[in-house]
Amino acid sequence: AVFENRLVTAFLRGVPGLEAWSLLGKAYFHAMETNPDGSPTYDMVILDSPATGHGLEMMRVPRVLLDVAPPGLLRREAEQAWALFTNREQAGTLMVTLPEDMPANETLELHEALTEELGLPVSGLVVNGIVPALFTPQEHHWVESRPAKEAPEALRPLLQAAHRRLNREQVQHDALEHLAAHLDLPRFQFPLLLGSEFKRAQIETLASHLDPEN
Repeated sequence: AVFENRLVTAFLRGVPGLEAWSLLGKAYFHAMETNPDGSPTYDMVILDSPATGHGLEMMRVPRVLLDVAPPGLLRREAEQAWALFTNREQAGTLMVTLPEDMPANETLELHEALTEELGLPVSGLVVNGIVPALFTPQEHHWVESRPAKEAPEALRPLLQAAHRRLNREQVQHDALEHLAAHLDLPRFQFPLLLGSEFKRAQIETLASHLDPEN
């Protein structure tokens, strides 16, 4: 009710960095929130970050506050939040990407910014949208050696689809190899789910892939 208020929204957007700090500050507040008996209110607090560029800008805000804010409440809260965000025992970033060339390269750049520039711990890597291999090596070679344009007209659409699938599988393989070669992180691979529904069965399918691949 507060953050969706028209006046509050205009105020947050009018002050550079304030909207990002309000989101981070709320995540920090809940991470430190306790019950009347002193026990933590939540076992875990998850902040779903915006896309890479905006997410990095958001994470830079506390560092900027530490550099420019005078001693006082704002700086003290920024110091406490940054101490939590950089504590490897309490916090970590889980990067999410796709098994494609550009997203993989962007993920490597994100990892460098998080670790080298900001000094934030990275807990792991999630790769979404993994497609299973449809062809055996022999079938792969058979399809690859037969141009679709030279096939009989009735088979041409099938060969075109097969070539597109082979290309996607190769792109996926290369992206996964590229990520594995440069990131020594636990990796979680989630399959591409096709369908119009996302219910318990689909959630259980994804949950079955929660063991890291390496």
